[in-house]
Amino acid sequence: MKVFPILATGLILAMLMVISATSENRTHHIGLAYTYTYSDENRSLQEIFNGATDADTIIIDSGTFTDEYIVNGNNLSIQASDGVIFQRGYNEAVFIVNGDYNSFNNIHVNAGGFGFRVQGNGFTLTNSTIENVNVDAVDFNAGENHYLSNNLFRNISGSYCIDAGSINDSTILNNTCHNAVIGLVFNFAHNNTLRFNNITNNTYDGIHLNDNSDGNLLEFNWVYDNPRRDIYIYNSTLNIVVNNTLSMEVNESVGGNQSNVIADNTIIGQTTTTTTSTTSTSTSLPTQNSQVPLKGGWNLISIPLST
Repeated sequence: MKVFPILATGLILAMLMVISATSENRTHHIGLAYTYTYSDENRSLQEIFNGATDADTIIIDSGTFTDEYIVNGNNLSIQASDGVIFQRGYNEAVFIVNGDYNSFNNIHVNAGGFGFRVQGNGFTLTNSTIENVNVDAVDFNAGENHYLSNNLFRNISGSYCIDAGSINDSTILNNTCHNAVIGLVFNFAHNNTLRFNNITNNTYDGIHLNDNSDGNLLEFNWVYDNPRRDIYIYNSTLNIVVNNTLSMEVNESVGGNQSNVIADNTIIGQTTTTTTSTTSTSTSLPTQNSQVPLKGGWNLISIPLST
């Protein structure tokens, strides 16, 4: 009569062990100089992506990779060692990221059409170099909560370092962009933060805020030596552009712009080092410690404005 409770207890313990094993976050390695675990030996990088479960870590130890890689998983951490190279042909993408909240670190792309094409949310790219591509270094379809930091984008012959599309609530911090057609382009993008980026020596423009890109914060960026325009705002409102270093005044299109705050930007080569302007005739500039629109709401910040 006591056998059945014992069997039931044993079955429950076995099930718990299976659940625990399948929920374990795994680390996968690919490369020539590593003893493989989790049956990763002789598997391609794409096969490892396909077999990874949420929150796994993928470490790329060595090699040159020339295929297109599609990442459908979520919460993956992908890290490459120094010396790992990704290359593709003309107009071809290296990574297509469809899943959410995946992070890439120390990735080096040195040929192709796109470095990354991002479809999901929460994409993170850090400490990486994307160069010598002929379309975009990073191309966003949309999404939110993206994070780009400490990356180098250069020699983007066809389009943009970052085609930010209609991303929202994202941070672009401390990146360098040289020798693209245009550095960074927003379209219908809201509540993003750009700080401490170096966007210089591009063919035409530095930064575009286009077509109802509203509520974005641009501050402490170096955006200069872009021959046509450093920062261009078209038909977009409630943006804050302050404390940037530029080589020319911010260019706003006529009509459609309202309540953009443009203040205390240093213009290289001018005797005066600050500028203050707005295209809105219905809303005056805020005074110090007044409330200004930021990150989709009203926040109290201090902006020293020149007069």
